Amino acid sequence: MATSVFERQQVVDLSACKDVVLLAGGNVVTPDAVLDETDVLIAEGHIVAIGKNLSESTARHIDVSNKVVMPGMIDLHSDALEKFIEPRAKARFPFDVAVTEFDKYLTSCGITTMFHCICFMETQAWWSIRSVEAAIETVHAINQLAPHLNVRNKIHARYDLPSVDHLPHVRDLVENEAVHLLSLMDHTPGQGQYGDIEDFMKNFGKNQKKDVTEDDVQAFIREKEKKQARIDYDALAALIRLGHEKGIAVASHDDDTVEKVEWVHGHGISISEFPVTMEALKAAEAKGMYSGFGAPNYLRGASHSNNISARDALAEGLGDFMCSDYAPMAMLHAVFKLLDLNLGALPDLVRLVSLNPAMAVGLDDDLGSLEVGKLADVIVVDTTTDVPRLSRVFVGGKEMMSIRTE
Repeated sequence: MATSVFERQQVVDLSACKDVVLLAGGNVVTPDAVLDETDVLIAEGHIVAIGKNLSESTARHIDVSNKVVMPGMIDLHSDALEKFIEPRAKARFPFDVAVTEFDKYLTSCGITTMFHCICFMETQAWWSIRSVEAAIETVHAINQLAPHLNVRNKIHARYDLPSVDHLPHVRDLVENEAVHLLSLMDHTPGQGQYGDIEDFMKNFGKNQKKDVTEDDVQAFIREKEKKQARIDYDALAALIRLGHEKGIAVASHDDDTVEKVEWVHGHGISISEFPVTMEALKAAEAKGMYSGFGAPNYLRGASHSNNISARDALAEGLGDFMCSDYAPMAMLHAVFKLLDLNLGALPDLVRLVSLNPAMAVGLDDDLGSLEVGKLADVIVVDTTTDVPRLSRVFVGGKEMMSIRTE
């Protein structure tokens, strides 16, 4: 091929570029097809050509034949960092150490853009990492370290509505553009994720990691209901508007009724995370909202909270994106598990973890698909064994990980 190719209407002189990479002969997953025995040429951090039998004398040639080449995965919701910060109750690690090591783990999972879900809610006595002080410190640690990490680390602020005293903290972070995605949730038992009170009561003690009585559970529920009654919906609407002014996508968490979907959509919320009923999911999709489920739900075939199965939703053509929730390792394996189950063509399944989440948060101009002109966030996967194995990871054209799989 010529030494110049077109990248977003600008001619790129490859002879003047550094670290030109040619991924040769892979099965390249584009938004609409799998291109067999196809090459991907990367230069200046971007994809500059996709085609068969490309050649470029300045490129570092990497043979990816018989491997799947797909866009780096975009994870809109994961609180797994909490386990790196506090792997055991009250055994907290330094935030900078936890964030740095977790970033390595994300690289090994093929997640190239991570929205860390930082929870702003009343302090949980049995899990000190979920406090407003820890949340703010985590946000600042991630944002300070982000330029030096492997993957694109962003902040997803998840605000628990009954925690009314914490709303000013969330508002300040949004105002100061320290947040890249905002979601609203209400974990008061009796609705949302905890709609089944009996199931909540049964699992409450396990969540606290200690024995509790029924009176303890009832007291907890009464306290949550008191806080729920304090929700200031005018202040909440103002927070949503602020998010829009700052160009931040806003999501609703654990939608369970059509009425709730209508309220959040009416306030400009465009994403429905983890809808817990088919009625709510269908209502969200009818409104044109993006809807998503956890990768563990897709991989295991069931929700750990006994809510709707992501596979059942997918079988009905519902659900737009997949996020790791609490298990980043599940993302890649869920995609290929669904493929094995014939629940979708590979391009459609890959969109669940790449282009669709990018579109949901407005990153699709640069990320989410293997297309000429986009940033070269690319992963290479060996699927010749029973369990798919990640082979290489590129973020912005830089190779962040290489593992021998032969």
